[in-house]
Amino acid sequence: MTGYSLYPSSDLRRRGWTFWFGRHTRQYWAAHTRSMRLVCADTPEELLGLLRELVQTR
Repeated sequence: MTGYSLYPSSDLRRRGWTFWFGRHTRQYWAAHTRSMRLVCADTPEELLGLLRELVQTR
């Protein structure tokens, strides 16, 4: 998840998000335990876009 500039992933990590790629699902995932959110997308760009929307609406 590094190198994508839609919303810096390091900033999202500081906000409590964890990222991973599911080898079996072939999807990109992010979770935020404190707010009980689990998000998945087919591309890293899509995932970061979804997370940017979530962070802005909070």
